[in-house]
Amino acid sequence: MNEAALAAARRESRQVSHQDFENALDKLLLGGKREALMDERERRTVAYHEGGHALVAAVLPAVDPLYKVTIMPRGRTLGVTQFRPEDDRRNVPRAYPLERLAVALGGRTAEELALGDITTGAENDLKEATQVARRMVSEWGMGEQTGPVVYDLSDGSPYLGQQQARSVLTEHHDALDRLAQALQQEEVLEREQVLAIVNGGQNTRGGAGSEQASQKTHIAGN
Repeated sequence: MNEAALAAARRESRQVSHQDFENALDKLLLGGKREALMDERERRTVAYHEGGHALVAAVLPAVDPLYKVTIMPRGRTLGVTQFRPEDDRRNVPRAYPLERLAVALGGRTAEELALGDITTGAENDLKEATQVARRMVSEWGMGEQTGPVVYDLSDGSPYLGQQQARSVLTEHHDALDRLAQALQQEEVLEREQVLAIVNGGQNTRGGAGSEQASQKTHIAGN
């Protein structure tokens, strides 16, 4: 609230706007904005990486709704894909963690498919995917080979969702190219813009769904 009020004051406004709250939340979760990526090769790589996260999330039905994706560096990240759960999930079907794995690995897989190489940008994604995979096998009895048994595991494979990510990105490669191009041009895409691009439509600014999203945010970033 204080950060939003400060933003309004900097605009010399007596009213705190919805965008002030959104910007304050982004700063709290992601850190302050840094200078835009100027190196075209790095900019393109980050655009494909974040576009991969966003595309997989837009196609798969069981994951949390995509909120927005950006290649604007914030805090320690070069780009971020944000999700906002519709409610508190305490009991989820197996499809949910599997598709979270696919989304987490979508950035690295997109780099490989589109650019022919991978970078170190997937470090946080791999940590998240490993944690989810470990819990699926060791706590939730969701391992395909291990079955409904709880194990005391110190490690887990993060690649349970990689084939699903690869399948989505291969099938929708044209959409991935469109997303990466749009991100390089716009730097920030809202949910409705991403869905329009994935469905072959135009990149229209703003989205009705974004203002109705809850304030709980899940993040995948480069």
